[in-house]
Amino acid sequence: MCPIPLQDAATIHGFHEFLCADKPGARFRFLRGLSIDITWFAEPSSADEIARCLVDILQHASRLEFLELPNPRDMFAALSWSGEHPEVLEAICQLSSLRDLVIDGDWCSVADTIVRRIRSPLRVLKINANALTFDSSDTWWLNPESIGALLYNLASTLKELYLEKGNMEYPPGCKGIQFPVMHSVILGPQSGALWMDTFVHMFPALNGVLDIGDLRDFEGASLRGNNAEQRRIRGLNKRSQETRAWRHLDCAIGDTYTLYMLGLACRVRHLMVDRVCAHRKEQMTDILRDARPTHLKMSLRLEHGLSVLEDLFPPDTIPDVTHLVLLVSYDNVEALIGYEGVDLTTVQHVQWKDVLYKILSTIRHLRITHIRLIVRDDVSEADSPPTPYSRDFVTSIRDLDEEALAVELLHAVPSLQHIVINTNGRLTGRRLGKPAEDVGNGRTPQPSRVVRGWFLTSSAWSTTEPDGLPVSSPRCMRKLPDWAVDRLVRSEELTISASDEFLLGVHREWEEEEKADWSYLPE
Repeated sequence: MCPIPLQDAATIHGFHEFLCADKPGARFRFLRGLSIDITWFAEPSSADEIARCLVDILQHASRLEFLELPNPRDMFAALSWSGEHPEVLEAICQLSSLRDLVIDGDWCSVADTIVRRIRSPLRVLKINANALTFDSSDTWWLNPESIGALLYNLASTLKELYLEKGNMEYPPGCKGIQFPVMHSVILGPQSGALWMDTFVHMFPALNGVLDIGDLRDFEGASLRGNNAEQRRIRGLNKRSQETRAWRHLDCAIGDTYTLYMLGLACRVRHLMVDRVCAHRKEQMTDILRDARPTHLKMSLRLEHGLSVLEDLFPPDTIPDVTHLVLLVSYDNVEALIGYEGVDLTTVQHVQWKDVLYKILSTIRHLRITHIRLIVRDDVSEADSPPTPYSRDFVTSIRDLDEEALAVELLHAVPSLQHIVINTNGRLTGRRLGKPAEDVGNGRTPQPSRVVRGWFLTSSAWSTTEPDGLPVSSPRCMRKLPDWAVDRLVRSEELTISASDEFLLGVHREWEEEEKADWSYLPE
């Protein structure tokens, strides 16, 4: 559904006039979706009139199914220029036909009120958890009880719940209320242990998407370094599923820590694993044996050593995989921070030819039909002293011959029907500020950061002719037009996780300077 965007006084007033142009109420019944994104008014005195128009629209939209509030805090702040307007909030809460509600933005009491009081039997709720208050003492951590208290009135109807940016914890014995028809749950980062008996109790009918996020670096630090405790949690979760478990999941998303501890006993059709490192390969193997997917996405971190690419897919782990997405990520940032398991030799000297050789070796025995290979680098020269990195690797990715790479992939895996290749990179450097005479007061100019990068490049090839027959040789592959690449990625589910999209800066607006030639940066 494409909602009608209401962004300012002009669009709200104009849309209200349009709805009222015919006999009263004639056009309101065709209104299905709204996105109200007000942040300010050029003339604050118009707030009263706009509030009246909004209330009229909401009260007469008897068939409204979708409502999006991208920033309710700013919206109600703008409306309050000439006084409070509780009638707008009341009109939203009294909506009875909504099926989908989306609330984003920062914390505000209005978001709480809407979720707790909405009359509509919502099927889908997407909400930025940072906009909510879960109890009087703690607004940061979510747990089963706080989720249940907030969503109690919606528990019997919700089928999809997106608690974006929420930080999850599971106190012992805290199971919360049940959501009997919930099919998909997208949760935020985890602070520690995860318990399958809690998940199965809260979401007994879950069979769609389960996104449990990553184990947080800071709050989960003690658990990250305790493999014995991870195994204990996994064992308890395995035993709890012997008596009660989900039948199957369409998609499961998490990192190697969360998915390993969860110990899923049901089959997962589409598995997405983030942050796969060399020192987590044993856990990764167990995750694959748990899920037995047909569609697999893995995000591999090279800075922890190239051994992550060796024997990545033991023959008994993914016999049914047909669609494979590999995101190969390299950076020197984790070395700067001092992350666990960083291999400084790899960070400083890695070569693309060695990485490619290991990729081809590890996929050679697979019988996949679709592959998407994403190669990403993110290096920084902005710190003092800078952490060395492999310029050869960065240059190789920037100048990658994608067609030649596609040919090598097809040579390694002749069963491939479609090949998608993406590259993405960013280099952060330093440059001096204004000369001292321009700075004033004799102050020393301070260095500033300058970023260079490129958008996600996309290329795709088909290994079959238009009539469906195989091409005569790898060199005869058909390159797909640009418009067909995204369609292929979506239709064949060669997608990546939200965490990957953030890593790649997919939704970022790049400045023109940032897209300039990299030769501008110091050698």
